[in-house]
Amino acid sequence: MMMQTGKYWVSDYLSLFLANVFKVLRLLQKEDPHISLKYAQTIRRLQKLSDGHWDIVLRSYVHTSNQHKGLLDIQVEELKKVKICILDILEKVENTFNKKEILDYQNIIDLYQHIRDLADQFNKVQIERIRNDTSKTRLSLLYYAILGNCLMLTKQNIKLLEIFNESFQFDKQLSKSYYKFDT
Repeated sequence: MMMQTGKYWVSDYLSLFLANVFKVLRLLQKEDPHISLKYAQTIRRLQKLSDGHWDIVLRSYVHTSNQHKGLLDIQVEELKKVKICILDILEKVENTFNKKEILDYQNIIDLYQHIRDLADQFNKVQIERIRNDTSKTRLSLLYYAILGNCLMLTKQNIKLLEIFNESFQFDKQLSKSYYKFDT
């Protein structure tokens, strides 16, 4: 299967990337004792990001390769709204890493909350689509999996941002007021 080759390619590069992240963090720890030991958390968060992305790709690929119908136009439009928020969050997190300062934490949390609100709203509409047979079982499973992974990807980025802040102690006040995620 073609996607398996891609999976191994992604997995190989992720392993190499994680090894390099681990090495850099370990070297920084030796250099500056104030940098926290967040190796395992950082690697776990990066692994979850990779797994979530891969799950979206693989589920979508398997769904379409099995000749199932694609998402409904309305579902695509709903997911595009979530995508816009996620891309905004990713840009803000990237800018934080590049500038080495926490600038948009509350804005990122607000965007996460907005995505959660959208997910709640879309869930209600999706339930109605299920009830009136507009969205079949496989389509609903794919839709919910993508939406759930989007929420998880956002949460993992926020957690990486918090680890970044704790490791390099950019904003000590922020450390006392991190967003509390529902489990």
